[in-house]
Amino acid sequence: MKFTRLIAPGFFALLSLIIVFPLMLPGYILTLDNVPTPNVSLLSFSSSSFFMGAVRYLFSLFLPAYVFPKIMLFLAFFLAGFGMFSLTYKKNIFAGLLSGLIYSINPFVYERVMAGQWSLLLAYSLFPFFISALIGFFSHPSLKNAVFLGVIMGLIVQVYLHYSLIVAAAFVIFAILKLIFSKTKYILLLKNILAVALIALLININWLLPSLFGQSQVSQTLSTFSERDLIAFQSVEDGNYGLIFNLLSGYGFWGEVYDYFLSPKQIIPVWPLLSVLLISLSAFGFVKALRTGGKSDYPLIFTFIILALIGLDLSGGIALKPASNFIFSLYRNFPLLRGFREPQKLVSLIFLSYAFFAPVGLQFLINSLKYKKVNILLWLTAMAVPFISTPVVFGGFWGQLKPVFYPASWYKVNSILEADNDNFLVLFFPWHQYMRFNFNNNLVVANPAPFFFNKPILSSRNYETRYLFSHDTRPEALHIEGLLSIEEKKENLLGEKVDYRVDWPVDLSVINVKYIILAKDSDWKRYRFLENFPGLEKVHDDFDVILFRNLSFGKEIVPYQQPLPEELVTPSVSPPFKPGLSSAL
Repeated sequence: MKFTRLIAPGFFALLSLIIVFPLMLPGYILTLDNVPTPNVSLLSFSSSSFFMGAVRYLFSLFLPAYVFPKIMLFLAFFLAGFGMFSLTYKKNIFAGLLSGLIYSINPFVYERVMAGQWSLLLAYSLFPFFISALIGFFSHPSLKNAVFLGVIMGLIVQVYLHYSLIVAAAFVIFAILKLIFSKTKYILLLKNILAVALIALLININWLLPSLFGQSQVSQTLSTFSERDLIAFQSVEDGNYGLIFNLLSGYGFWGEVYDYFLSPKQIIPVWPLLSVLLISLSAFGFVKALRTGGKSDYPLIFTFIILALIGLDLSGGIALKPASNFIFSLYRNFPLLRGFREPQKLVSLIFLSYAFFAPVGLQFLINSLKYKKVNILLWLTAMAVPFISTPVVFGGFWGQLKPVFYPASWYKVNSILEADNDNFLVLFFPWHQYMRFNFNNNLVVANPAPFFFNKPILSSRNYETRYLFSHDTRPEALHIEGLLSIEEKKENLLGEKVDYRVDWPVDLSVINVKYIILAKDSDWKRYRFLENFPGLEKVHDDFDVILFRNLSFGKEIVPYQQPLPEELVTPSVSPPFKPGLSSAL
């Protein structure tokens, strides 16, 4: 027994190392929403990500900044596999290993790696440990177990805030079922449940308390979200098999429609058959567990199936037409739910259920066979299915992720900017929040410039999705948007025709822009008109980047009347044209 338990951590450690090894060379791994840079600073104490940011900062004091994210990715795979094994393992080592493989190697995990949501995956990997602690607490509701459960709950929420409702739902569902199916001393249990809640809340007090007064980063971010976010980040269906089957197969991530990265579907044409196999085994395993399990097993069995059904229902979001009005209503009436604008994350609960029930179903099938000699072969074949369905996690995620360094020219430009002691903004072009960079193998990633350079960077924060262009309300950003609109379409952001030639040096000095960085990536040639202005001096120009200095910076500008916000949205009459911010808008 002890020996077999040692096999699992070694197996999943080796597997995780094989997955992450191609990324372990020196260099940064840049993905859609994860763009580490050499500069690592502490986040605001009121940030829900303060804990993870503090750990990353401490690592950066002793190791290069690119090391910690790789450790984090290794842990996400290792803990997911080993945690699920620890939760499900009883007597059959193969059943436990299969459970861990289903949970750690699947399309959901792959897409979240490529999306750069590694904190989500770390919380996902800790969830089986939370379930184990939950079982232990309700089996023996001691203060020690209460503290252990409260700490795990609090840490999961600190790692990834979205998991707060998931752990809360799992706790409540299991608690209710446990009280229904077993005899428990309610007073003692209630006292220790309060201890669990108190510990979890104290661990997250840094952002919870400011949020109550609307002063935290969480509350400020939520205030910018609207129903358009639900539409923009809704789950997507498969063109041939629809929405439900897509979600049950681990797909449905909104980014699939934009081809940000390779889909396993492009590699494995038989993916629907593999999904049907997994779904069928899980359904069979649920039925068998229900029939053969004792009354004491029912709380856990029903918790998993209820979580899976909730995950399937809510992960469909507004894309699931019968539920769309209900989802919109929840979004309008419960502001806290605005953070869950991208519901496909809840597919994680479906794979939790698969990992629990599929090995149970397979074990019953194998036990019913007459030829026992083929047992191991069947288990090994089943263990190969996760690798076959999601081979893209190997080989550096099918060659898409490679360690890279930022261009030497970026460091050169940064040193030029640092040598200037004036107080100014640096405008970064191309004007996209997400774009392809040559040095990052042309993979679409968030613009890392605001985190790389040591001077304040004015860059785009536009999503540029089909249904949601931007949440950005910064006056300086709107000014740039307006200037670009006039430059290209001869109309301002109100859609009014404007007979004005943008004077970029002068119009940028209005918002305190002294330098312009033009990275030679994506559609950078669209901005070559900047070279036509004598007031923009080239300070640096090489293969990767051009740095312009605004010679009009600091010069006296003819004052103008900035329009009031309500005038920008619903102007009663077209105001006379004036250069500067009013012209841009």
